[in-house]
Amino acid sequence: MKGKERQLEMESGQKYASTTTVYNLGVKLEEIVEKILKKKDYSTQRRLKLRGKSGALHEIDVFAKLKNKSLAVECKNYEQNSVVGIKEIRDFHSKLNDLNHDGDSLFVTYGRFSLDTVSYANKYDIELWNGDKLSKIYLSMLIGRYGTTKLSSSNSLDYNEVDIDNALPVLMTFEEVTRLKVENHSTAKINGVLIFRPYYIFEYKIDSIRMDKRGKSHRVRDEDCYILDAITEQILYENEKDDISNHHQMLFSIKRNKNESEFENLSKKFENSQICKDLKNIKPKIHYKIDESPDYLIKVMEPDLSIKNATLIILEKAIQSNTKEISYDVKNSKNEVETKTMTIIPKKSEITIKKSSLIYVPIWKIGISCKDITYTRMGMAASKTIIVDEIEYCSKDFSSLKFWTKWKPTHALCQICGIALCVDHIYKTNEEYYCKEHYRY
Repeated sequence: MKGKERQLEMESGQKYASTTTVYNLGVKLEEIVEKILKKKDYSTQRRLKLRGKSGALHEIDVFAKLKNKSLAVECKNYEQNSVVGIKEIRDFHSKLNDLNHDGDSLFVTYGRFSLDTVSYANKYDIELWNGDKLSKIYLSMLIGRYGTTKLSSSNSLDYNEVDIDNALPVLMTFEEVTRLKVENHSTAKINGVLIFRPYYIFEYKIDSIRMDKRGKSHRVRDEDCYILDAITEQILYENEKDDISNHHQMLFSIKRNKNESEFENLSKKFENSQICKDLKNIKPKIHYKIDESPDYLIKVMEPDLSIKNATLIILEKAIQSNTKEISYDVKNSKNEVETKTMTIIPKKSEITIKKSSLIYVPIWKIGISCKDITYTRMGMAASKTIIVDEIEYCSKDFSSLKFWTKWKPTHALCQICGIALCVDHIYKTNEEYYCKEHYRY
């Protein structure tokens, strides 16, 4: 699709998303469902007539197949405000039984479902799409954001609510984290996952007093906050000198030098530092729900470390950090001054854990693919901070001297090989963009 046509389609999709629903589009319901399933790589048949074991002839509105998976879809073209009762879903279930259908089943309507209908459908594993869910999926497909992300990890087409306890809020949306500044953004395919990663945060206080041989007291006092990765058991530290505006260029330079190990280490360092800042400065939500989406997966990682073991790690770290060597002067038997030393090692009993909690941090992991190249983008969803962005700068604009200057931003993607290039290295013809190797003069 040409650039201008694609832009108009995206603008139209965004307009629809804010002002209307699929019902108002005037497209037949079966046609919409079939388009969605084909986008998921299903082969489809509409209004397939099959004879059941009773001898009765039944019609399946949309019958879809993918490898060894089959899906029977019932479409009810009711108005938006209508309510589908239990009779319709019971009739659909009875039809499938008569046909000995052992695959998946889906019931779709522009309206909504009664509580009895939902309960009946759950009992017999019949998936339900109401008007809101259908609109969300279809309009996402319309603007080019509906792909095969869910299918690659699950055979289900359903998108559920995910319950999250004690997590930082998701303030950066999928649309924000995937926004591309390139001219031909429609050539890229985007997939993503929203990861909720668990961290323990401990606030502690130490007050230790020891007496030296002179009878003079020495005191060690400290109050601090430690953040512990609940999976790797690593203690995270905030680097106040980190400048988010500069570290993208540092990462880019390392990546272009193909030093993958250094790239991973440095990006992880930036990530951990930002996680510390977010956990210290952003208030978590005690409990909230987030909707799964056809655009991305949601993954909630469970802690491998118990709160008991996490506390022991923090106590040991607090003791280590606050172990002090004290020097003092004493007179010996000859009345000469000697310098003595003593080590103050706090006891666990002298450490007070003021606060401990397990908090989930939402992290976006985005893959931006064009032809055979996939670029990675990672963002902290609570602080809206992009940690890694491999598509931000021109792939050709590289030299060792560039470390001290600004890199040139990506202008467009080569539509043959997918390489990201700045305005000086990309060539445009007939509204399409090419690198030097693939440009036809």
